[in-house]
This record gives sequence, C-alpha cells and structure tokens, in this order.
Amino acid sequence: MDSSLNLIKATNGPVTGAVEVVEFGDCLCYRSQEIRKVIYSLLDQFNGQPITYTYRHYPDLTSDQSLLAAVATEAARRQGKFWPMYSALFTQPLINCVTLMGLATTLGLDQNQFLQDLLDDQLHNQIKTDWRLGHLSGVRCPPTLFIGGQQFHGKLTQARLVPLIQFHLNHFRPSVLNVVDQKGGIVHWSTNEFS
Repeated sequence: MDSSLNLIKATNGPVTGAVEVVEFGDCLCYRSQEIRKVIYSLLDQFNGQPITYTYRHYPDLTSDQSLLAAVATEAARRQGKFWPMYSALFTQPLINCVTLMGLATTLGLDQNQFLQDLLDDQLHNQIKTDWRLGHLSGVRCPPTLFIGGQQFHGKLTQARLVPLIQFHLNHFRPSVLNVVDQKGGIVHWSTNEFS
C-alpha cells in the first residue's frame, strides 16, 4: 500500500474527489483490522480515480485501551507513522503506556515527542470529535463505511463495495466551480460550465 497513507484525512486521491469513502473504525476492533485489507485493495484497484479516503476514529468509549490506542495512532501520525502504529496495535494483547512506548521504539519514533503527544488534549479532542460525528451520522459500531454519503456496515467485502464505488464514479459530474477568489469576490468557472 502507498506509504502516503500516513495521513489520516483525505489520504488517497484529490481532496475534492468524486467519491468520498469514509471509514469510522476502532484501532482495537478485529473487524476494523479485517476491513483494512479490503480498503487497501479498493484503493489500489481504483488508483488514479477521483476518490478520497478518510479514516475517522470511532473507539469504544467505555474502554480506556481503545481510547489510548486511538490517541497513539494520532501521536504516531505526527511523526508520519499513523498506519504502522495502527497495524502494530493489533499485535499487542494489552494497550498501556509501556506497550505503546515499546511500539514507538520499534517504529523508530521520537519517544519524548510521542509521550508528549499522548498527553496532548488536542488529539483527545480530535478523537472525541470524530466519535461525535460518527454517532450523529448513525454509526453504531465499527467499522462503518460511508461511500458517497451512503452508510454501509456488516460484512464489508470487496465484491460488495466495488460496484458501489463504480456506481458513484459513473454518476459523477465534475464541479463547474473551480476557484473562488475570497478577497476579490470573484468566481472562476471551468470551461465545461454548461455541459
């Protein structure tokens, strides 16, 4: 999988992609781990297509380990290692500060920075914001995908998801609004504005 997936928001394709795939996942949920292979395969299959992929946290709020794992991935993201940390978390039977510092060492992270980031309220708030957004969007359990704004959960297979993404790609019309000059109040339209 492309190493550029170290970013957590809009990780694949243009920011204004035709089809937006949003995953609400839990870093410790085995089903979230299983869907990872499907997501990687989908992104590879549709490489070069106008698709954006966004991962949002939906941890189990009753589990300190789940919340700590989500924060750890965000702390690792600050050092370009979101997905390696995400994957490494599944190798641990227990998530605590000791195991996280061990993973940070294994992944080559700056331990002092990682520890500071684990305590950063901004990261905790970001995870809570993701969770609230998921809850308000009808997410009840991870992993839940939204493809083109439509919610999918349960058995999420490539065979089930490819036709959905293809449908949205086939019905996409590029935006005619290209640029808005905020200072001048000018709207620049594309050449296909009347097509």
